[in-house]
Amino acid sequence: MIYSFVKEALDREKLELTLDYQRYNLVVQKGYKNLTAEEKKEIDNAFNELWHSETYERGIVRRGGWVLVYPDLKTYWVMEKYTGIRELKAYNKGMIRRNATQPSHIIKIVEVE
Repeated sequence: MIYSFVKEALDREKLELTLDYQRYNLVVQKGYKNLTAEEKKEIDNAFNELWHSETYERGIVRRGGWVLVYPDLKTYWVMEKYTGIRELKAYNKGMIRRNATQPSHIIKIVEVE
């Protein structure tokens, strides 16, 4: 889903030229499960906790006044050593561990249904 969150958002054509939109569109067209390993790695880069914390936590990207909501994300509760439990959105548990800034601090990941 794509929607505007400001009155004067960037033109949709310009949004479609961004890397974030291309990653999002790839998942929408093929589905995460049907992507190649290389394409999945590219999507994983969008879910990096350090550089893209909002995508890592909620599965959304805000660019140019638009919000891109990644489809078919699962909800997980992640117990961490020093911060407690938090809710994250991802395609699988491995994605959470790979993109965490401190993966060694993750104690347990549980999928919420």
